[in-house]
Amino acid sequence: MLLYRGMKRQPNQARRGSRKRLKKFPDSANAAKHSPREVLPDRQAVEKIFLKMPPRRRGLIGNLTLLSIALAIILFGLLAALYLRDYYHERQLAAIRASEANTTLPGESIEVPPDSLVEAVMHSTDDPEIISQLDAFFGKLPQTFSDPSYERHPVRGIYCRTPDNDLLDYFLKIAKTTEVNALIIDAKESYGLSYQSKVPLAVEIGASVGSLDWAEICRRCHAEGVLVIARVVVFKDEQMVNGRPDLCIRNTAKQVCKYPMEGGTSFVNPYNPEAWQYIIDICKELIAFGVDEIQFDYIRFPTGAPEGELDALFSENYSNEDLPERHWVINRFLETARIEIQDKLKVPLGADLFASIMLSDIDGFLLGQHWKSIGLTGIDNIGVMVYPSHFANSSLHYSGNGEGSQIGDTLFDKPDLEPYGVVKNTMLAGLDGFAQKGYATMRPYLQAFTANYLPPGYYIDYTDHEIREQMRALRDVGLREWQLWRPDPDYPLGSFRGPEAEVELTGPEPTVNRHQVTIPPATIP
Repeated sequence: MLLYRGMKRQPNQARRGSRKRLKKFPDSANAAKHSPREVLPDRQAVEKIFLKMPPRRRGLIGNLTLLSIALAIILFGLLAALYLRDYYHERQLAAIRASEANTTLPGESIEVPPDSLVEAVMHSTDDPEIISQLDAFFGKLPQTFSDPSYERHPVRGIYCRTPDNDLLDYFLKIAKTTEVNALIIDAKESYGLSYQSKVPLAVEIGASVGSLDWAEICRRCHAEGVLVIARVVVFKDEQMVNGRPDLCIRNTAKQVCKYPMEGGTSFVNPYNPEAWQYIIDICKELIAFGVDEIQFDYIRFPTGAPEGELDALFSENYSNEDLPERHWVINRFLETARIEIQDKLKVPLGADLFASIMLSDIDGFLLGQHWKSIGLTGIDNIGVMVYPSHFANSSLHYSGNGEGSQIGDTLFDKPDLEPYGVVKNTMLAGLDGFAQKGYATMRPYLQAFTANYLPPGYYIDYTDHEIREQMRALRDVGLREWQLWRPDPDYPLGSFRGPEAEVELTGPEPTVNRHQVTIPPATIP
C-alpha cells in the first residue's frame, strides 16, 4: 500500500517509480519472498492510476498525421458529394432530354439530309477583296444549309438576370397577365457562366460560377407558353485569363490587357477563331437544355486603350495594320455563329448593339459594329440599346459633354428627360441601316431603370409612364418588338398592356422588316 500511495501522490512519476522497484527483484524467486501488495498494486489499481494520469502530448509527426487523415476524410467527402451531385444532375437531364425530342446534346452529330449543305457566302458584303482577306485569315465559312429557314418568334421580353424559383414565379406571373411573352436570362456574363457547363474549355478555365438549372427553367416557361432567351456575353471575359491567357487580347509583351473604360476587365481576342468556337459550343449546350433563342451581348471590341504604355497586339503573325478591319471581323464571327446556331440548329440568333453606332460611323469602326452591314449577317434580330440616359447630356459631369446630344434635327441637352423624343429620333436616324432589304428585325432594348448616377436635374424616375412613352415611339416608327432592361426585378407593372396586345405580334409584318423597306414619314415633335 505504500507504493500505491506514493504513486497516487505523484502520478507523473508513478510509471517510472514502479519500474525502478521491479528492477530490485530480477527473478521470480526473490519476488516471491515479498508480499504482492508491497511490490505491485493489483490490475484494477493500475488502471485507476493510469486513468488519472494526464494524457501524453503527441509529437509534431503525430499531429501532422492526424491532420492529414482529417483532411483526406474531408476531401473524400467533398469529392463524393460532387460526384453524387453530377450523377443526379445527369440523370435529371437525361430524363428531360428523353422527353423532349427537340434537344441535341453538345458534341452530338446533327443529322444532315443528303445534299442539304452548300458552300456558305458572306451575306454582309460581296466585295471580293474583303472576302479574300477574311478567307485568308480565318479560313472559309463552314458549310450552311441550302434551306436556312427557321421558326422565328416576335418578342416582347424583359431582362431577368439569373432568377431563383421565387423570382421565376414572379416573372412568369408578369408574362401570363401582360403582353410580355419572353424572359431574357443570363447564361454567360463577363465573370462566368450561370450554370455548371460541361464544355471542355469552360471546365478548363473554371468558368462555371452559378448553378441555374436551365432545363428546368425552360420546362417551366414552356409550360406557360413563355419563350426563353439565353443572354451570352461574348468577348468581355474575366475567366479566360485564368487558364487560357493566349485567347485574350494581349499587349506586345504578351501580357493580358486590362481596359480601364471597361471596369479594368479583360477581353477575349475577337481575331481568334478558337475563342469563337468556345462561344458556339456554349450556345449548343444551352440549346440542348431547350432555350428558344440566343442573344449575344458585348459583341464588340473594348472601348478605350488598355492600361499601361504598351499597345494591344491582336496577332503574332500580323501587325495590327495588316489585319482585317474590326467590323469585318465581328461580321465574320456573326456569320459563322449564325450558320452553326441558326441555320443548323434552327434557333434564332440576336445581337445587342450600342445605339451610338447608328449616329456615328467612327464609333462603329472602333467597336467593330458597323451599323449598315452588321444587320445583314443573316442573324435574326438586332437589340440596339437606345437608353436615353446613355446619351451625352449638357452637364460637365462624366456623363456630359457640355452641349448634349444631336439626334436627327434635335439637340437634346437632357436626354434622360425626353424618352419619347430620344427613342424616336434615334430609330429614324438608323433607317439607313435597318430599312435595307434583308436586314435583321429590329428589337430595341428600352430603358426601364432610373439613372440616378446622372447629376441632379439631368435624370428622372423611370416609371410606367416613361417606359410606355418609349414603346409608343417604337410603334410610331413602325416597330412592334422590344426588350426592357432593368437590373433589379421590380418592373412597373403599369408599363405593359394586357395579353390581348400580343395579337399585334401575330398579325401582318410591320412596316419596317427584312422583307419590306418602306416606312411612312414621321413627324418629330
